[in-house]
Amino acid sequence: MYTNGFESYVTVDKFCAGSALVSGQGVNKGDSGAGLCFVHSNFYYLTGIVNMKDPNTDKSIAVFTEVKHHIQWIRELFDKYIGRLTMNSCVLPTVEGVVYSYEGSNEILSHGTIINHHLIVIENCELGFHKAYPNSFRFCQENGKWITVSDKLCFKMCPPLLSDTLDIKCTLYGKYADCSNSSMPDTIATPSCKPTYTAPNEIEELYCQSNGTWNKQLFRCNPSISCILPTVEGVVYSYEGSNEVLSNGTLINHHFTVIENCEVGYHKAYPNGYGFCQENGKWLSNSDKLCLKMCPPLESDSLNIKCSHNGKYANCSNLSIPNTIATPSCKPTYTAPNGQDETPLELLCQPNGTWNNNLYRCIPYCGREYIKNHVLIVNGEKAPVGTAPWNVGIYQLNKNNSNYDLICGGSIIAPNLVVSAAHCFWQKGMLSKRISIIDGLYKISVGKYDRNFTVIDNDFTQIINVVMIHLNEDYYGPTGFHAQDIAVIVLQSRVSFSNGVSPVCVDWNGKYNVVNGDRGKIVGWGRTEKGISSPVLLEASLPYIDHSTCRDMYRSGFELFVTVDKFCAGSALVSGQGVSKGDSGAGLCFVHSNSYYLTGIVSIKDPNTHNSIAVFTEVKHHIQWIRGLYNKYN
Repeated sequence: MYTNGFESYVTVDKFCAGSALVSGQGVNKGDSGAGLCFVHSNFYYLTGIVNMKDPNTDKSIAVFTEVKHHIQWIRELFDKYIGRLTMNSCVLPTVEGVVYSYEGSNEILSHGTIINHHLIVIENCELGFHKAYPNSFRFCQENGKWITVSDKLCFKMCPPLLSDTLDIKCTLYGKYADCSNSSMPDTIATPSCKPTYTAPNEIEELYCQSNGTWNKQLFRCNPSISCILPTVEGVVYSYEGSNEVLSNGTLINHHFTVIENCEVGYHKAYPNGYGFCQENGKWLSNSDKLCLKMCPPLESDSLNIKCSHNGKYANCSNLSIPNTIATPSCKPTYTAPNGQDETPLELLCQPNGTWNNNLYRCIPYCGREYIKNHVLIVNGEKAPVGTAPWNVGIYQLNKNNSNYDLICGGSIIAPNLVVSAAHCFWQKGMLSKRISIIDGLYKISVGKYDRNFTVIDNDFTQIINVVMIHLNEDYYGPTGFHAQDIAVIVLQSRVSFSNGVSPVCVDWNGKYNVVNGDRGKIVGWGRTEKGISSPVLLEASLPYIDHSTCRDMYRSGFELFVTVDKFCAGSALVSGQGVSKGDSGAGLCFVHSNSYYLTGIVSIKDPNTHNSIAVFTEVKHHIQWIRGLYNKYN
């Protein structure tokens, strides 16, 4: 720091203090010899003595003599003249178990330390000693004698009492004490032999003395004639009248009875089971096999399961007793795979607690109408209940009036998944295409005929909360010409399928094709030919128009909205029919092999035309994305 020759003054017993960045502060003429002190354990310690300062600088840095370099010299003088102070000082005495410290400090003071008069020293006890008073201190008087608040502060504690043959109960002044830890003087210990042990002599109490020793030695009990509790699968043991479970391998005295019960998951074959320990150390039991392992519950969302045991009804949704017979059958709107509906399968609960066969899973009937259909069109005629049991109404909470308003349609593809249009939920500037719903903002209805959310139309009607909405990651609204206009909705609870509610089929493997002119079915609550929203569900049959044909139909710039994942449906010759506002997200379905398959999702319509043609998002373009979400949630 110094290069002007002043460095020679920074000798080996020196250090500096101050700042090269600050001037006009620090030590000055007249400060020589002053002490620089630092805090350790809440006390200031003398560390340096002001020596000198470079006269050619106005910075605050100064040179200090370091005290520790001269500590031996200081100590000699301290010892030489300390005798003058002892008349007014006190010496810390050596008292068994007592440790000393200054008030507010954790630093232990050694016995024999000299304490100045008028100072207070706090007294505590070493580990293994009991402190008789909560607060204790010593005060050093001017005459060099101590004033203390207690004659005897720390009492040596007795060692823990531990035994593998004894139960030991301890008390101190009539209250419970734990003798497995160190014990305070005056603690009384009352030992007794553990079960299956006997005492060699008369049992006597032990007393913890003030010198930290027990007045007697613990004795040891001897093993008695006993039986060993066996390990039997599913069996738990206890003494009569006690809920405490005895461990397998426990020694039980002869002439003792233990009660036998069964663990959870086991069936008790007899109402009362017990074991009696005989004088020969062998058990007498009233049952050979008391606890039988039970079979796990049988549950399925696609099967009805009827169970019986010895010809009587049994509930297989709980644990089942061995020899229970389960007869599964497909629920309505489901069919069994591999012809199992022609060959009913029975399951037997075996003694080892397993069923002899696995439950099969029925496959939902998809894309089926569950009423006799009528030829209908959308110009005001009603769609019968059940004509499209996969149809879903999507409702949004109106925060102005707390009602739920219909905003879009959708199609059930699984008990917990609905396919709809992305534009129903998209907002400009949204940060994620994965929308989590926690406030009941959206609900769906199935089995509904009436548009009104509050109307429960029939036994099939269900209202279910939405918990998650996945928009296609490449959907960017109108600026992206509504390409990838598809969404998958995740439901909070699963839809209960019935004759009036069931899923639409999905062509997962691209097995079927649709050609121009093929007619598909669509239902919705869109506008009627009078331009008003329909109060009830309507149905239309629309002819298919492939992508290239549809795109060639438009020359006004609307062709940009017929993106690569789109097709059209409807007729240029017919007006006032087809889809309209309120039908967005609804599914256009075509029949293949007697079942309806979801082929398109209502996306947009040219506002400058008055025919029935609309643009649909083609499902097959997004089948891999849909499959990924289907597998994730099912």
